[in-house]
Amino acid sequence: MEVKAKEPKVRFGEFTGKWEECRFNEIYKKINEKNDLSFGPDKIISVANMYYKPMRDSTKSKIDYMKTYNLMRVGDIAFESNKSKSYSYGRFVENIIGDGIVSHVFDVFRPITSYDLFFWKYDVILKS
Repeated sequence: MEVKAKEPKVRFGEFTGKWEECRFNEIYKKINEKNDLSFGPDKIISVANMYYKPMRDSTKSKIDYMKTYNLMRVGDIAFESNKSKSYSYGRFVENIIGDGIVSHVFDVFRPITSYDLFFWKYDVILKS
């Protein structure tokens, strides 16, 4: 049985307490906001690379299909379930670029409480 550390290895000056363990659904909620076409083809977010990847073909059928896209606000995270050598179980990707839309194949989660937008980004760097 693995014993989890109660004290962090890296500390910030103001932090003196023990780790607080919580479940994912205590800090994020799954959202199902669909695009009402407030966001156009120029606001499609590439989850794999976290940049705007505009739709090449903007025909009427493609524009109507954008109604199936999920809204993704700054600070939301998308679950990319594609497995790879680097991500055996998929991965969570935080939106740090701006509000936009993502394909309906991605689940989008919104933070329940406020936090520093770059927390996860730097948390991963510190652990590497």
